[in-house]
Amino acid sequence: MNNYLEYTKEGTLKLPNIKRIFIPDEGKEIGDADYSGADIMIVAADSGCKWLLDFFANPKGKVYKYIASEFFQREITDKEYKMFKSVFHGSNYLMGIDKLATMAGISYYQAKELQDFYFQLCPEIRTWQEDIQKEIAAKGYLTTIFGRKRWFLNRNDPMLANKAAAFKPSATIADLVNRGWVNIVEKHPEIDVLLQTHDSLTCQYDIERCEESRKSIIDAMQIPLKYPATTLIIPADMQVSRKSYGDVTSIESQSREFGLEVKHKLERLK
Repeated sequence: MNNYLEYTKEGTLKLPNIKRIFIPDEGKEIGDADYSGADIMIVAADSGCKWLLDFFANPKGKVYKYIASEFFQREITDKEYKMFKSVFHGSNYLMGIDKLATMAGISYYQAKELQDFYFQLCPEIRTWQEDIQKEIAAKGYLTTIFGRKRWFLNRNDPMLANKAAAFKPSATIADLVNRGWVNIVEKHPEIDVLLQTHDSLTCQYDIERCEESRKSIIDAMQIPLKYPATTLIIPADMQVSRKSYGDVTSIESQSREFGLEVKHKLERLK
């Protein structure tokens, strides 16, 4: 039995990729389009955060990685990026320092320093969080840019503030994906929408029209959001596979893979 088990480098059991059970129809390619950095971009636009909006207007890579690099005044590793990202991301949604430190695997002191640095860059987010709590206290509900309302009925919920802060970004992303879905159905009937997964849309389309279809999906999902401080267009990234949903990779990776596949076939024919 143990011969069928796989383990990670850390020694934990490696779970199977269940997404591989979903395969495209004959002659089709699966395309998975998702929004890159959507949460923080919506927080930036809804709060009117000047530093973040300036960053997204002239991006310098991944925003949380850039902020951590500025804090430490050096390049940070990918492993460090995942740690520090959890501190900044959790800070947007009023997560306590104790929990942030535990999630990141760092000391309370360092988590506090990172959060303080983040809010020095982005003081508007603190104001945004306060305004959200005032709005709930006054009206009992919040409304997204699309007009979606959420009522908060349990005022004694210890997680009320966290849930309220997370509502607008998460609800806006889901509605944005659904609007992209409608655009595809109305404008591109040749593309089959298979699945919506919060911030992504999974489709299939003819391999012969893959370039055209990929572009159509991305265009359909890039919908302007008009906030008081800015008009926000969240970029959609595309991953594709002709094997299964669990094997999707970036378009650039696929191009290299298909190129090598053709090369090997030609070499066998020689």
